[in-house]
Amino acid sequence: NLLVEALKQDKVPIYVVICIRSDFVGNCSNYQTLTEYINLSHYLVPQMTREAYRSAILGPTSLTDAQISPDVLQEILNHIGDKPDQLPVLQHLMMRLYNFWKANKKTDQPINIYDYKAIGGLEEAISLHTEELYNELSEDEKIACKKIFQTITESGADNKGIRRPTSIANILRISKCSREDVYKVTNLFRAEGNSIITPDVSEELTDETVLDISHEAVMRNWKRLKSWIEEESDAVQLYLRLIDASMLYQSGKAGPWRPPELFLAISWRDNFQPNEVWASQYHPAYVRSMKFLEISEASYKEEEALKEKARGREIRRIRMFSIILAIAAVVSVVFMINSIKLRKVADEARTEEENQRNIAEANALEANTQRERALQFAAELEKQNAIIEANLLVRTDERDVAVQSADEAIQKTEVVVANLAEVSDNLVEAKSATDAALEDAARIETEKQKAFRE
Repeated sequence: NLLVEALKQDKVPIYVVICIRSDFVGNCSNYQTLTEYINLSHYLVPQMTREAYRSAILGPTSLTDAQISPDVLQEILNHIGDKPDQLPVLQHLMMRLYNFWKANKKTDQPINIYDYKAIGGLEEAISLHTEELYNELSEDEKIACKKIFQTITESGADNKGIRRPTSIANILRISKCSREDVYKVTNLFRAEGNSIITPDVSEELTDETVLDISHEAVMRNWKRLKSWIEEESDAVQLYLRLIDASMLYQSGKAGPWRPPELFLAISWRDNFQPNEVWASQYHPAYVRSMKFLEISEASYKEEEALKEKARGREIRRIRMFSIILAIAAVVSVVFMINSIKLRKVADEARTEEENQRNIAEANALEANTQRERALQFAAELEKQNAIIEANLLVRTDERDVAVQSADEAIQKTEVVVANLAEVSDNLVEAKSATDAALEDAARIETEKQKAFRE
């Protein structure tokens, strides 16, 4: 409104020049009169060409005692390409390149590709520089550094980092860091040759000094800062979700938070340690949201305590049941062992019975065999008896024949003796006949005795 009023008056010749990045021009439509003046006269600064970048490199270099080698110039121009918003990055690169060359230069040598690579090139120059500065800090100063940059930057709707100028007094209230650490970090990052934070080093710092980042290019190129901004953005998103949940809870439309949201919120509260000053940057209902988180945590703990008691009862019941099952198992084992023993005894008895039966069957077979043999022997004995009886009859007949023969022989002998005198000339023959008769008689007597013995 002051700018518009200044333009409307004609007592003093005032000209207003406003430089706005193209991606922020749309925000001017929120102010009707300003929009009208912009429509009356505006100029869109074109994107720099390759030749314009060449001039931006060689022009300032010509005012120094340095020269840049053609291969370095081509390397820079090739990496810039047609990327927009590269002029601040190029400016920081040339500052770092010249300072490095000046600190390490050799007589009559231009800025070469070694110097270019040593500072990280176009893509890494800002990141390497800021990391060098960060590593010079103590642990407490590193914490202050993180809080400062998280406070003076934020993530936009399209996840692009944007500046958020903040006074040192507000930074102190948000970060809870010491004034000495905040001042030291600020002076380091705004020192001559660094220029990461504004205002310039020539301005003395006070608690009312407003700190700002020199350019959004730092947010895009410093990797650590990008992670800090993402962490801050995640914290903000969780805080805003907590605000919405607390509002629904207060109106009776929702209950307390439960895991996993509750665990995430508790972890955020304990690790990020937000305070009301920090929260007021995004939403004023910090107290209500923290109260809602406390209620959710207390409710969850109460439920867990009840569940723990129920689990305790369940454990005791399970333990008792386990004891009963153990006793039943022991009894079952005893019965099982006993049954195994009884079964073993029964098996042994059955085996013994089987053996006895087999022995009895074998004995029965043997008895049958012996009986058959006895019958055979009896039959054979009958045959032998019949044969003996037959032989006895034969021998009796032969004996009678022999006796009769003997009698006849005796009679013949008597005849021979009676006629001995008469038949002297046949004495030898008679004697032989007598001897033969005697032999026959002896043989018959032997057979007779033998038959008699049989």
